[in-house]
Amino acid sequence: MKQSIEQVKKFILEQSSLAIIGTADQEGFPHLAMERGVRWVREKTVEFESWFCETTVKNLRENPKVSVAIFDQKTQKGYQLLGRIESIHEGAILDGYIPGEKPGEQDIPSQAYRIDIAIEKILFFSSGPHSDGALL
Repeated sequence: MKQSIEQVKKFILEQSSLAIIGTADQEGFPHLAMERGVRWVREKTVEFESWFCETTVKNLRENPKVSVAIFDQKTQKGYQLLGRIESIHEGAILDGYIPGEKPGEQDIPSQAYRIDIAIEKILFFSSGPHSDGALL
């Protein structure tokens, strides 16, 4: 099944409500995170702007390789984007914002980030048997 990059971009635009991001630390231990709001911003670059957990960000700073799975929950079909971190931009910080919590009580303040990922390979993604043939 041949697909164009434009078809993948359209699919991501339609399914951008949820994505699974796979990272690994320096020793190769994996970590998965679910995020929202992936955008295709340039020829082979996607971007997330979110409140990432500290483990995801730490892993991306230690090991730039990343995998992002975006899929339709009804059909259980989609794409896996494999690439490297292009840039990580720090944004807003929340500290003590939770009602009833005193400022400084949190171990780690919540931090917003914008993360750009340079896509090197695109694979089909689905449950059950599927082709590992790369689109890109």
